[in-house]
Amino acid sequence: MELQAQYATAILMSAAGAALGAVYDIYRTCIKEWRFLRIYSALLDFLFWVFALIFVFTLLLGANDGDVRLVVFVLLTLGWLIYYKIAHPLVVASTRLVVRVVYSIVRFIYRVFVAVVVMPFVYLFKILITLLRFFDQGLRILEVIIVWPLGKLGMVLRLSFRGLKKIVRPWWRKGKDKARSLANKYKKLISKWLHGATSTDEDDEDET
Repeated sequence: MELQAQYATAILMSAAGAALGAVYDIYRTCIKEWRFLRIYSALLDFLFWVFALIFVFTLLLGANDGDVRLVVFVLLTLGWLIYYKIAHPLVVASTRLVVRVVYSIVRFIYRVFVAVVVMPFVYLFKILITLLRFFDQGLRILEVIIVWPLGKLGMVLRLSFRGLKKIVRPWWRKGKDKARSLANKYKKLISKWLHGATSTDEDDEDET
C-alpha cells in the first residue's frame, strides 16, 4: 500500500469511527426520547450495523480498493474514542434538544389540527345530540299534554258509551217492539180497507 493511500485510509477510518459513534449516539438518544421506537430496538440495531458495514466498506473501496486489515479496526476504534472524549456529550445534548423541539412542534401542529379541524365537528355532533335530546323531551311533554288526556278522554267516552248503551238498549227494544206492533196494525187496517174496497166494487158490478 502506498504512503498516500495509508494516510488516506487512516484519516478516513478515524473519521468513519467518529461518524459512526455520532450516528450511534443520535440513534440511541432518539430511542430513549421516543419511547414508541423501543419496541423496534432490535431491528434498528441490526439496521445500524448493516449501515456501518456498508459505510466502512464503501470508504475502504475508495481509499485502498477494499483492503481490510487489522489496522482498519484499530483506526475505527481510535476515531470512536476521540469522538467519545470530545464530542459525545455535545452530540447527545444537541440531539436531545432537537428531538424535544421536533416533538413540541409536532404536538403543537397536532393540537392546532385538532382545534381547527376536529373539534368543530365534535362540537357540531354535541349540538346535534343536544337538539335531538330536546326534541325527544318535547315529544314526551307533548305526549303528556295532548296524547295522554286524549287517551283518557277516549277511555271515558268508551265507558260512557257502554253505560249509555246498557241504558238505551231496553228502551230501544221496547220502542222497536211497539213500532213493529204498530206497523202490523196499520198493515192489517190497510189490507182490510183494500179488501173492503174491492168487495164494494164487485157488488156494484153485479147490480149493473
